[in-house]
Amino acid sequence: MTPGFTVGLRLHSGVPVVEVQGEWGPAATETLYEMIRALTSAGHFDIIVNLQRAASDWLSTLTSISPLAQTVRSHHGHIEIVGTAEQVAKIPSQHRNGLFRLATSETGALSHIKRVPVYSSGPNCTARVGIGQR
Repeated sequence: MTPGFTVGLRLHSGVPVVEVQGEWGPAATETLYEMIRALTSAGHFDIIVNLQRAASDWLSTLTSISPLAQTVRSHHGHIEIVGTAEQVAKIPSQHRNGLFRLATSETGALSHIKRVPVYSSGPNCTARVGIGQR
C-alpha cells in the first residue's frame, strides 16, 4: 500500500521549501520531522514548510516539530508555515508564540526570511527581490 501523502524538497531563492501534499497521518508527521531535522543538521535555519496542499489534520504536527523550531530559533532562524488563509486561521495561539511564522504564500514567507519585499509578475517569473523604488 502506498502512502496517501508526498513530501518534497526544493529551493526557492536559496531557501529550502518542504512541501507536503495529500492525506495527513503519523507517517507524514515523521517524514516531515526527519526532513526538517536533516535540514537543520546541514546548517539550514530558515525553512519554509508549505502545507497548502495537505489535508487539514496537520495541526497536531506543529506540537511534534516544536523542538526543531526551538533549535532553529536558537540559531536566529525561522520555520515559516505556509497554508491557505483558512488553515492559518485555524492554527491555535500557542503556536503563534514565535516558534513558527505564518504566511499564506511562499512568496510572503520568503519576504519574511529575506526581510525585504519580494515581487513577482507573470506565471513563469522567478521571484525577484525588490529594493528601493525608481
